[in-house]
Amino acid sequence: MTPTQVEQWALQVLSRLKSSGSQESDRVEFKGRMIDPERLARRLAGHANAARGDWILWIFGVDEKSGFVGVPSFDWADLWPNVQSHFDANAPRPVIVSIESECGSVVAVAFETTLPPYVIRNPAFGQSAAGPCEREVPWREGTRVRSAKHSDLLLLLTSRSSVPEVEITETEVHLSGGSRHAELAHYLLQANLYFMPKSENRVVIPLHRIQRSWRLNGSEWPHNAADEFSFDLVKRKEASTPAVCDGVQIILDGPAMIRLTTFLSLPSNFASQTQQLTLRLQCRVNFESLPLDVSIEFGSRH
Repeated sequence: MTPTQVEQWALQVLSRLKSSGSQESDRVEFKGRMIDPERLARRLAGHANAARGDWILWIFGVDEKSGFVGVPSFDWADLWPNVQSHFDANAPRPVIVSIESECGSVVAVAFETTLPPYVIRNPAFGQSAAGPCEREVPWREGTRVRSAKHSDLLLLLTSRSSVPEVEITETEVHLSGGSRHAELAHYLLQANLYFMPKSENRVVIPLHRIQRSWRLNGSEWPHNAADEFSFDLVKRKEASTPAVCDGVQIILDGPAMIRLTTFLSLPSNFASQTQQLTLRLQCRVNFESLPLDVSIEFGSRH
């Protein structure tokens, strides 16, 4: 991952934080204050192990609850060797970028995690007969870090995560005209989703296992706005696409563009105010979760 890609990733995260208050995810961690190198190394190792080969992103200068708080005072050139010294053998490789956003300055650090397991040395080992273990394989679960279990280590021995990367390249919403009831307006939403498998293994996404929910201006919205959903393969001209989308499942043998289409029935006065409606899809790939958020900006222009 290049510094430019790290900056783009961080700016996307910061934009979602500002618009909807989205919190840390499995791949993103906020750091509003600095912790000592030993604790930082353990937390980083746990995050890197749980990522199973995916890049992870830490953003210094943002607190999960308070938002932008300013970059903690530290010199990366001095900090990183101290953090690295707590790793047994290799540590995740960092790519560091300083960013001036509209809300303030942050430091974004993306870590490459392609050489797990990441093992931490315990400096307190040997100080007493009942002291701690000599080395630990940390594992991040939610927002806490614990020692890896047998099942976690088995995951590290298997192939990397089968969950593909997904980029939302385009989103469009149009008033489709007409309504069954005077209080309702109908919209057509289409979004292009570019799927990128991480390995040569086939990826299968059963459509009947996709769970759908809505968020309005960052908060859960119980209204079931969608009448129906469909996923269609966007085929390239004069070229075969290594994917199938047959209305039952999405099958990926390589990168492909998939178009999501849904019709929305919303209150007729919904678009009179500027607000953000987000369709949240939870897909299942094998036993792993693939979250997708498709956001629509409504306003007086619709």
